[in-house]
Amino acid sequence: AIAPGHGLAAVGRLRAALAAAVPLPRESNPMPAALRALSLARQRALVVLMMDLDDVGSHGQLRQAVRLLRPKHLPVVCGLLNPDLQEIGGRQARRWLDPYTSLAATEQVTRLSAAAAALRQLGAPVVLSHPARFEDAVFATYDRMRA
Repeated sequence: AIAPGHGLAAVGRLRAALAAAVPLPRESNPMPAALRALSLARQRALVVLMMDLDDVGSHGQLRQAVRLLRPKHLPVVCGLLNPDLQEIGGRQARRWLDPYTSLAATEQVTRLSAAAAALRQLGAPVVLSHPARFEDAVFATYDRMRA
């Protein structure tokens, strides 16, 4: 957790913390993060939740976290898109297994889109981006929100 801050210094602290972060092989549960954000931010704040939106089990918890934060704060949910999913989903079948692989990839993209739509209905902007463009997409969303 990083205490709220202003300007480029706060962005620098955030980037340094994210660079030092190590993923853990655990189920995602955004509720503790939302509760921590509520305890840190006394005034209205932008709360960025970077989640693995592929984790279908966390979708209900993520909606609860957004509902908890939403009245006072502005939660933004960010997740990575697997760059291969859309390519696999649109690939022409050449082997007997290819249609099933394509269908699975298409279903995954559909699940991600549905999860993003449900979060947007709760009032939370959602950023889904390929890893190479992730940082730019998050900051572009922030810029649009400020405007």
